[in-house]
Amino acid sequence: FGVRRVTLPAIFAFAAILAGISQLPGNPLYFVLAYAALGLAGAGHSTLPYARTVSAWFQARRGLVVGVLTAGNAAGQLVFLPSMAAVATHAGWRVMAVGLGLLLIAFVPVLVLLMRERPEQLGLARYGDPRWPQPVAPPQGNPVADAFRALGLWPAAAGFVMGIGMGFC
Repeated sequence: FGVRRVTLPAIFAFAAILAGISQLPGNPLYFVLAYAALGLAGAGHSTLPYARTVSAWFQARRGLVVGVLTAGNAAGQLVFLPSMAAVATHAGWRVMAVGLGLLLIAFVPVLVLLMRERPEQLGLARYGDPRWPQPVAPPQGNPVADAFRALGLWPAAAGFVMGIGMGFC
C-alpha cells in the first residue's frame, strides 16, 4: 500500500478516536473498545512505517538514521507525556484528549504536503546510493492478496493480536 496510505489515515483515525473518547459515557466497555481501536490506529503510525520510509531514503548509514528516529520518538515522549499529564491534571483528561486529538488532526495536512515515501518522488537519490538515478518500477499485482499469501504475515498478525489482548489483561 505504501507508507503514506497507511500512516496518514492511521494518524487521522487515532486523533479522531482520541478526541472522541472524551465524549464517551461512563460505561467501561466503551472505554475498552475505544482503547482497542486506539491501539489498532496507533499501530499504523508506530515507528515501523517511519523506519520503512527511512530505509527508502538512506542507503548508507541507515542504522544510524533509524537510531536517531527511535531516539527522536523517545525524546518526543519526554516532551509530550509530562505536558499531557500537566494538562490532564489542571484541566482534566477530557480536555487533554480533545486537545491532543485536534493537534494531531491539524498536523495531518502538513504531512500530506511534505511526506514522501521515496526520494525518487522528488527527483533525488537515496543518501549513499552510488547509482543515480534509478527508475522505480511500480508494484505489480494486488498487495492485499500478496500479503495474505506471504507466510511471514500470519505469525506477525498473531503476535500483534496477542499483544493487543495482553494489553487488556
